[in-house]
Amino acid sequence: MTALTHRVALASATIVALLSGWLFIAADAVFTARDARIVSREPVFLDRGDTSAPMAKWAERGDFHHDSQFIVINVVPQRADAPPPPGLPRWPAPGEAFLSPALLAADTDGELQQRYGRFAGEIDADGLAEPAEWLVYLQPTDPTWLDRSGAETRISGFGNPQVTPLTYRTSGLSGRTAHDMYLLMLLVIGVPTLVLIAVAVRSGAEQRDRRLAMLDALGAPARAKSWVLAGEAGLPVAVGILLGGVTAALTTVVDVTVPFVDYRVRSVDLSAGRPALALLAVGTAMLMLALTIAAQLRRRAVQGTRPRAVTARLRTWPRVVFAVAVMLLALATWSAAEAGGVYPNALQMRVFQAAMLVAILTLPAAVASLAVPVARFAARTGRRRGWPAALIGGRWLLDRSAAIARMCAAVVVGLAVLTFLQVYLNQALDAGTWSAQRQLLGDRIVTVRANNPAIEAERFTTTLGTDRTVRVATDRNNNQALVGTCEALAHLGTLTTCMATPTPAPAAYRTFNTTGDAIRSGAASTILWTDPLVGPTVPNGYQIVGFLVFNDEGISGVQAIARTAYATLAFPDVHTSGQYSISGAVDQAHLYSWVWAFGLLGVLVLALTTAIGAIDTFLLQTRSLGPLGAMYTRRRLYTAIAQWNITVPLILAGVVGGAAAAALGYAFSLTRGFGRLSWPLLTGSVLTVTITAIALGLLCGETASRAVRRWRPTAD
Repeated sequence: MTALTHRVALASATIVALLSGWLFIAADAVFTARDARIVSREPVFLDRGDTSAPMAKWAERGDFHHDSQFIVINVVPQRADAPPPPGLPRWPAPGEAFLSPALLAADTDGELQQRYGRFAGEIDADGLAEPAEWLVYLQPTDPTWLDRSGAETRISGFGNPQVTPLTYRTSGLSGRTAHDMYLLMLLVIGVPTLVLIAVAVRSGAEQRDRRLAMLDALGAPARAKSWVLAGEAGLPVAVGILLGGVTAALTTVVDVTVPFVDYRVRSVDLSAGRPALALLAVGTAMLMLALTIAAQLRRRAVQGTRPRAVTARLRTWPRVVFAVAVMLLALATWSAAEAGGVYPNALQMRVFQAAMLVAILTLPAAVASLAVPVARFAARTGRRRGWPAALIGGRWLLDRSAAIARMCAAVVVGLAVLTFLQVYLNQALDAGTWSAQRQLLGDRIVTVRANNPAIEAERFTTTLGTDRTVRVATDRNNNQALVGTCEALAHLGTLTTCMATPTPAPAAYRTFNTTGDAIRSGAASTILWTDPLVGPTVPNGYQIVGFLVFNDEGISGVQAIARTAYATLAFPDVHTSGQYSISGAVDQAHLYSWVWAFGLLGVLVLALTTAIGAIDTFLLQTRSLGPLGAMYTRRRLYTAIAQWNITVPLILAGVVGGAAAAALGYAFSLTRGFGRLSWPLLTGSVLTVTITAIALGLLCGETASRAVRRWRPTAD
């Protein structure tokens, strides 16, 4: 049974190791292909002093769909032979728009197909950074509108590698780079995988230690013992490589959708990683065999032929490394906290990340070392008071602290990773709360910005209604004015009179309503940022820069305003109150969905590790209790022994691991300057570990009491 458990553990660890490595290769392939497509569509702008004829005019604006922001690219060809942007079969005609498939899929009511004019078709995959990207190519109804843009719009072609960063026009990955993804995968998948490998290569170690001790007694050289270990591990490693390799290879021929984020990974992008997959398979197999041999093989030569006793106690170096990592963590946290928090690329954050990774990996050994005084106390108490369960359990723990470390590793690492992610994800909750505070008016007021819209202002206000549209104007000193009819201005409060000339707002209004107070204070996040002049005409020296439209028709009213803006204004930017900040929170929430998607994989790996560690410890305990069954077979004794051997170490791991996780989470919040620890989540996690530990102890005690009845001595 022990040998079978070891083979299953090795095969499982090999599969997980290969697939974890493939995730890094796949991420590199996806980002490489993604960046290449962005570069191929990036415009090459002409310098302002360049008098050569442009191929086209190009400018971008942001737009919103259900509080999610995306890019609208305005293009106007200047030559009949000009090639269209990558992904388009032709240039859009005036008043036409091409939309990406993902944006069309999100447009369930078809409103976006009408917002920009006529729907011309879909953008091909070669013109999109990723399948999930939201993007629009539009030619304005009046091609001369782009001439009013304050930025340079003339381009000589497409294919500009000088774009930084390469991700800022994409939406599926929330603008994150390959480095961000690697760091996430290393923490939530890489660390659990390393723990699983460490537990798997040492599963059933005590039985193999005895076998190697016998080979020592026979005088076998180290090479012979290495071949024995490699032969034993060869089959499960080969099975793991085969199953993991086939699974990874399938992703290069079939598109895969990442759960939780609904992100489709194109198989054509991953096909570039096939050569690396072959090398990964060979490297993973060699690594697993090497680790299995290194974990079992003795390094010192054995003199004589007498078998030596095998120790299962912990080595000292993991605890020393843990102490050094904790000191580095404290130093980095203190330095960052003194600065009020640092950015991810700061030196303090780099040191913190490296030290945290080392601390998490060596934390199981530190926790297991704490079990030694507990075991010594249990053994002494059991001997003094005549408690056989405490005596047997304490001595077993004292002699097998390494097995305890393997059993508790997944619990400790899982608590640390879970708490770290919770603190990190708490930023999304903070952003969402802040955005909700900003959205005081919902969609009752719509801001429309447009470049030099004075020519179209009359047509725009007339189309929407002069009684609900107010023009916003500014002068060179950024003073502002609201221009509109008295009916429109009355949406902000009660006017003292219908003024005929521009008047300061405090003098023009007797009282302001909620809308007026929110706009004047800036809390509504509109185009207005100061107390304006109000009146029916534009003051001298002022220029119209946008509009405030009062809307009482909900989302359908916002959509109608957007359609009117794109049909009548040059280069419009349409958004509701606070929508930019809300879209930022939505984008962050989408990013954190990636964290949970990978975090779930890490949790599954840790669950597998816990199962392997518990089974291995249980089998080891059952074998050691076999002789006792000849004298005593009642369930009560074996349940009590199992509680000492399994329940007590796991509860200790949960409590100490929870305390360490809380310290790591608090240190991270100080280092970054945001986030807060969720005590209910941490307490609930420790309580879950405690309940699981008690259940495992009862189960193992019941199974052990049955096993000892069937035990028979062997090799006597």
